[in-house]
This record gives sequence, C-alpha cells and structure tokens, in this order.
Amino acid sequence: MAGEGRAPRTIAGALATLGSILRYALRRGYITDNPLRRLETGERPRPAPRARRALGQDEIARLLAACAPRYRLLIVTALYTGMRISELLALTWADVDFGAGVIHVRAQLSRARHGVPARRVQPKTAAAIRDIRTLTRPTTSS
Repeated sequence: MAGEGRAPRTIAGALATLGSILRYALRRGYITDNPLRRLETGERPRPAPRARRALGQDEIARLLAACAPRYRLLIVTALYTGMRISELLALTWADVDFGAGVIHVRAQLSRARHGVPARRVQPKTAAAIRDIRTLTRPTTSS
C-alpha cells in the first residue's frame, strides 16, 4: 500500500481491520497463527497525529443554524463542555444542576453489541468522573 502512495493512516486502518479479521479467525480455529504478530516495529506505519482545531464563533453559529432544532442542545453542550458523545448520551436530568450551573459526569453510554442494547455504564477511568461548570444565565424576575 505504501508503494501505491497510500497514506500511513490509511495503511494503519487497513492493518487494524485485517488484524480484527485474523483474530476472529484464530479464535474460531480457522487459522493457527496470526501473521500480523510477526511484523517488526518498523514495518508498521506510524501516522502523524492530526492537528486539532476549535471551531470559531461564526462556524459555531453556522453549525447551529444548519442543524435540526432537536439536536441543538446536544451540540451546544458538546461544544461548550468538551464532553464525549458517550457521556452526553448518558446524561439524565439528575446529572444536571441548573441552580449551581454544574453537569455531573457519572456515566457513559455503552455501545450496543451482539444483540445487547446500549446502556448506561461507569466511565472507563476514574478521571472521567467529574463535574463540569457551565455558564448560567441570570434569572429575570417580573
């Protein structure tokens, strides 16, 4: 693939997929060895980390204008809290303290697998359990 000019990230993705197939075949007894295990360190591609960038205010405004109204709150919460999608999808009303302006991250949504539906589970690490301070709007009284 490298000889054909493929990018290191493309090659790494292909190797990951091939590795999954070979591990499955090994578990099922279709093969007796996984040949990917014999690759030397230098034979595996090392994709450079991608540069990350944050959306600007005008880009955020265009994104929110373009999305369906039912998803705006989810997208705004993701943009301004940095929460992972699995954490956002696991939120319940009990996790949000509007008075204190805090979102309590205590769970994440697992992936559905092999006929088992997605469900709320503990985060993978203790560091993922956290409180996120949000901006609260001043209340107006009439």
